[in-house]
Amino acid sequence: MDTEKEILDALDEAVKGLLEKLQTLDASSDEYRKTAESLKILRSLQIDDRKAFLDHQEKVDQTTTDDQLKREQMRADWFFKIGDLVMKGLGIVLPLRFYAKWMKMGFKFEETGTFTSSTFKNLIHFFRPVGGK
Repeated sequence: MDTEKEILDALDEAVKGLLEKLQTLDASSDEYRKTAESLKILRSLQIDDRKAFLDHQEKVDQTTTDDQLKREQMRADWFFKIGDLVMKGLGIVLPLRFYAKWMKMGFKFEETGTFTSSTFKNLIHFFRPVGGK
């Protein structure tokens, strides 16, 4: 990268030097014609090299941008996966907690046996005593 920049700087200096030399020469001289031809060739090289340098920079920048986008996408995917797992876990745990709370309240209500609800009368046959068949 530094070498490319150094080459561009060297071409800039060479073009500048030829322009300064061209200003001191007689326009009708053979040396003026040769210097102008050299300037034309150097200027063409300068334009081509600058274009290649800018194209290279654009590709490097695009690659960096693509890498950053991929990292951000991976991070977003990770957060969505974690969020999905949390929501699925809550979808299991919260209803169980709700039913456990209702069961506890129902058993508390039915504890004395004085008042019985039809809900617990219908549910009692699903419960088995520990160790029983």
